[in-house]
Amino acid sequence: MARYVEPPRAPRSSSRITFKDMFGVLSQPGARTWALVAVPLIALGSGALWSLVTPALVDAGWSLTRIGVVTSVVASVPALAAALAGGGMCRRWGRATTMLLGAGIQLIGGLSFIPVITTLWPVSGGLELAFGVLGTSCVLAGYTIMNTGIYAVNLGLARTENPGGDFTLLTSISMLGGTVGAWAGLTIAAYSNYGVASRSVWPAPAWGSR
Repeated sequence: MARYVEPPRAPRSSSRITFKDMFGVLSQPGARTWALVAVPLIALGSGALWSLVTPALVDAGWSLTRIGVVTSVVASVPALAAALAGGGMCRRWGRATTMLLGAGIQLIGGLSFIPVITTLWPVSGGLELAFGVLGTSCVLAGYTIMNTGIYAVNLGLARTENPGGDFTLLTSISMLGGTVGAWAGLTIAAYSNYGVASRSVWPAPAWGSR
């Protein structure tokens, strides 16, 4: 980021903000499919999976102090590293591969929660803590890597004459999808269980509550 040089902006034809200024980015090649199909699907699954982490750990019997430290402090370290590495991944492997890698890391995180909150393969003590930390860290790190890829695509679609508005619109769609996904995941889990919720919004195995 320190070496990044922002390209020159194209001059605006008028100081007035028009409908085309606000939504014209969707007329870019591939922008509608990306913004209205791909991004919502990615954000729905990713947001839903992250929203299930805290309530799942509560139901597993973790204290609020432990949950807060793991989700807000411990997991933030690999997430920060993932954010720093995400840009290099996009340059080296491309944005699509970067997002797939992020999704794979999130899936590993989901799998890591199985021993913590299921009676099928229960663990306890330090092993339970290790699986919980691994799951939380992978879910958040994968989320960060996927967002790096999404933001890179959004920046690429942004028009030079309206980069800020275009990026904001595309990013808002992603955030809205994540919010709806979090609501959907928690709602499904509340009325059924974690297994049904995870199968509905993300290709993860069934989670059973302890």
